[in-house]
Amino acid sequence: MVVSTEQARKIVIDCIKESLEQAGYDVLEPITDDTQPIGDLGLDSPMGVNFACAVTARGIVVPDNENPFVDDTHKKRARTIREIVEYLINLATKQNKEPTKHA
Repeated sequence: MVVSTEQARKIVIDCIKESLEQAGYDVLEPITDDTQPIGDLGLDSPMGVNFACAVTARGIVVPDNENPFVDDTHKKRARTIREIVEYLINLATKQNKEPTKHA
């Protein structure tokens, strides 16, 4: 799946809103590129699993061992919306280049 920055941003924000609703939270502030789901919106790391499932349902497969909310390459720090968008674009690009497996 080829995805633009705007498409990825829409997926991220839609899935964040779904995660907030599932957790019983209201979206009280605008979600911007600098928003951190963990620090600013009250979501926690385990909620990244629900988010990953929602993203996967939209066509970008998030590996089971990765949490989109947390950047494991930089001392396990929370990602911003901008960083999650970049992460998903990289995943989609990598998945687009993988050969299709046939049974």
